[in-house]
Amino acid sequence: MVFLGLFVSLWLLAGFSVACWAQNPGVLVIAHGSPNETWNQPVRDTVAQISLPYPVELAFLEFVPDEGVQDAVDRLEAQGVDEIMVAVVCFISSHSSHIEEIKYILRLAYDTEVVDEEALAEEGLFPIESDAKFILTSALDDHPIIAQVLTDRARELSTNPSEEIVVITGHGAAGENLAKWSENMQSLAVRMKWELGVKDVRHSYVFSSREPYLRNVVEEALLEAEVIVIPLMISEGFFTDMYIPMQLAGLSYMYNGEALAPHPGLARWIELSALKAMVELPPILIDGEEITMAEVREPEPLCCCRVATFRVCQEAFNLLWEDEIPQRDDTYIISSHPSKGHKEAFDYITGAVSRGDYELDIPEGTSIENLTMENYTYGFLKKPTDQLIKLHMNAEVFPASFLEFRNWIRPIKKAGGATPAQIKAFMSAKQHFIDRIITAKDPFFYEIRVDVDIKPGSFPNSINLKSKGNIAVAVLSDANFDATAIDRGTVVFANMSPLPIGKSLEDVNEDGWLDVVFHFETQALNLKLDDTEACLSGKTLSGEMFWGCDSVSIIK
Repeated sequence: MVFLGLFVSLWLLAGFSVACWAQNPGVLVIAHGSPNETWNQPVRDTVAQISLPYPVELAFLEFVPDEGVQDAVDRLEAQGVDEIMVAVVCFISSHSSHIEEIKYILRLAYDTEVVDEEALAEEGLFPIESDAKFILTSALDDHPIIAQVLTDRARELSTNPSEEIVVITGHGAAGENLAKWSENMQSLAVRMKWELGVKDVRHSYVFSSREPYLRNVVEEALLEAEVIVIPLMISEGFFTDMYIPMQLAGLSYMYNGEALAPHPGLARWIELSALKAMVELPPILIDGEEITMAEVREPEPLCCCRVATFRVCQEAFNLLWEDEIPQRDDTYIISSHPSKGHKEAFDYITGAVSRGDYELDIPEGTSIENLTMENYTYGFLKKPTDQLIKLHMNAEVFPASFLEFRNWIRPIKKAGGATPAQIKAFMSAKQHFIDRIITAKDPFFYEIRVDVDIKPGSFPNSINLKSKGNIAVAVLSDANFDATAIDRGTVVFANMSPLPIGKSLEDVNEDGWLDVVFHFETQALNLKLDDTEACLSGKTLSGEMFWGCDSVSIIK
C-alpha cells in the first residue's frame, strides 16, 4: 500500500489563504519510550519520515535520557518556536492514563483522579517550563490510516484470506476505559475485514485480566480457520517479541511481531494530526458577506459534501474573480455530485439552486449509491464574462479505498442493518476524508474551457466514420488563452491523439489571434451515431489544462 504524504504551508492565493494561525508553530511528537532501544529506534525512524513545513521534535514520556518532553520543547524553542506547539500523542488510545499525564506535563487541564502528581515526581516527570501554548491531538484510536497499516501487516502473512481469521491484540486499559478501547478496536476490525476479505477480524487483549483475552480468542478462532495475530502496538519490544508468544504457547498461528512503527502510514497519521490542529480555512467573501466553513457544515458536521463544496467554491472564486469580490447572481454551477449536502451547501454559499443557476451533470454509471472520483467534478461559470472552469478533486485527496468502502457500507446502514462497529468505522472514514479535504494545499486541479471549431469553415460538422481521411479541429485563441502554447503530446479528441502531420498556426476565425489546427484520423475516432457533440482536451506547455467542445453530425 502506498501512502501519500500531505504537505501544507503558508500561502496566499489572490486574496484567499489557507494558513496556520500561529506565527512560529512547531510539532511535538510524544511517544511512551522504553528502556529497550529496539522499541525506541523504530519510533525515531518514523518521525524521520515526517515531511512538514514546521519544526518537528520527538519526545519520550519516560525511560529515554535527554529525549524527554522538556528536552524536545527546548529544542523546538531553539528553532524559533515560541507561540504554538502541537503535541501529537503517538499512543494507541485516547482513553489511557498516559494521556492525562501528558496533559499534566504540558500544563493543560487534566483529570486529577487519574494523575498522581507525587508518583510522577518520583519518576522525574514535572510540568514543563515554556511560555508556548500547547494543543493536544487525539491518539490513534480507530483512524483509517491505522486500520490500513494493520491491514498491510496482516496481508504480509495472509495466504488464503477466505479461510483465515485475523486477531488484533493490544494492552487495553483498566476500568471503564476498556470499553472505549474495545469500541475502537472493533471499528478497526470492520475496516480490516472489508479490506482483507478474510473470514473475520477479532480484537483481544494481551492480559488475562482483560476480556476478551488473547489466548481465548485465538483458541476459539482456531476451531473455525487459520489464525493471524497482529499486535496493535506502537513499536516492537518485550510484548511483541516475548509476551505475546508466551501467551500463545502451544497454539498454531501466523505471527511476525511487527508493530505499527516504522510503517510509513504512522508518519502520515502524525502529519495529518498536526495539520488538523494548525490549518485554518479563511471565510468565503461573496456579495461583501463572509461565509465560514463552520456555517456551511453546521447542519451536518460530518458531511464530506459540505466541506468539499466550501473548498471548491474558494478555489473557483479565486480563479474566476481573482482580486474582485464574487457576486451571487453572477455564478452558474454545474455539479457532478448528486448529494443533498452538495446542493444545499452550493445554495447556501451562492444561491444558485434557488435562482435556477444550478445544473446536475452526473457521470454515466455513477449515482448516490455508487460514487466515484468523477462525481467530485464541478463547473463554475462567471456569467458576465462567460468564463467557465471545470475543477476536479485531486486523486491524492481521497483516502485509500474510501469511496469503495462508503459504497459498500452505505446501503447496509440505510437498511438499518449496520452494527455499531460498522457505523463507527464509517464515521471515522468520513472524518478522515474531511480532514484530507481541509488540510490539502491543492485539493483541486482545474481545466479552462476554450473555443473549439471542428472542420473550420463548415456547418453542420458532418463526420462520416467510414471515411479514410482525417478531420481538422481548430483550437481558438483569445485574450484569455494562447492556443499556440498547447503541448501537442497531451491533446486528445474523441479519445484519439492528433496525427503526426504538424500543427498549423492560422487565424481561423479572423479575430487577430493565432489559432492552432490539429488533424485526426476519422475512422479511429471514438464517436457514436447518436453523438451530437465532440470534445478536445489537453494541456499547455506550462501544465494548464483545457477542454472545449463543438457540435457534430454523424453520418452512417
